[in-house]
Amino acid sequence: MSEENTDEKKEEREEKTDTHKEENTETHKEHVEKKPEYEKEFQETFEKKRKPYVFAAVIVIAFVVGYFVTPTITGFMTASPSQIGNKMVSFVNENLIPGGGVTLVSVETMSDLYVITVSFEGNDMPLYATKDGKFLILGNVVDTTQPIPDQGPINTSTVKSDIPENTDIKTFLDSGEEICSVDGKPIIRMYSFSECDFCAWTKPIFEKVVGEYVEAGKVTAYLWEDNFNIMSEDLEEISEEEVLLYQKYGLDGVPAFIFGCKYYRSGAPFINEENGETMEEDEFRAVIEDLIGE
Repeated sequence: MSEENTDEKKEEREEKTDTHKEENTETHKEHVEKKPEYEKEFQETFEKKRKPYVFAAVIVIAFVVGYFVTPTITGFMTASPSQIGNKMVSFVNENLIPGGGVTLVSVETMSDLYVITVSFEGNDMPLYATKDGKFLILGNVVDTTQPIPDQGPINTSTVKSDIPENTDIKTFLDSGEEICSVDGKPIIRMYSFSECDFCAWTKPIFEKVVGEYVEAGKVTAYLWEDNFNIMSEDLEEISEEEVLLYQKYGLDGVPAFIFGCKYYRSGAPFINEENGETMEEDEFRAVIEDLIGE
């Protein structure tokens, strides 16, 4: 074959490759711009579930560090309720919520405290402050003069059925469902958003571990991020069935995981552990090994 023909074929292959890349780029652009109704519903579902947990996470941290937070505000002995409310909201935005976004709704008196109702991304929730403005209390305040309402009996049978029999699995729950698979390979799913810090922490661990089993031909995997499967070469768009599956398991925000339809989990429970990455990796492997029977 002459060098001229070889060069022509090379140029033709390069043109086809460039055209294919442009088509993929345009296809992805159309996917993003289209925003089908079920995709919007999926994102709205995530957002509605996710927003309260950002603020709730701050409350949990506050309980770990200490029940009271001292804003170090001075000169508030004669301040009005609205002044204290505004100062407490400023303290929360500047010190507890990255990027702020908390707004004041109302301030009411409750015995020796102010009940400061704030709004965060469409959700109203209470904070409590001492009337001198010295202490901000995060979480619920219990009135010791009133009996605690009866919460009813705990359904232990439901709790037990959710605990995996495999003691190597620490954070996933057992749904009791049959293992779902494609060509005999269990389907491993992760739901994520690109702006989620917890997702950013666990995603590379998921990709590493699950990627190994995919390459070995033992599992099928979906990593749904911003409504596209980023583990697929063609950026497969999330289907309505996948959205309904997420809703079926009642998952709380992202990151969320459904492994083989049998095991599921929300969150990144090992993120604050000293060896968190190793623990997360071991957990993923334990669940997958259980599913593939090794």
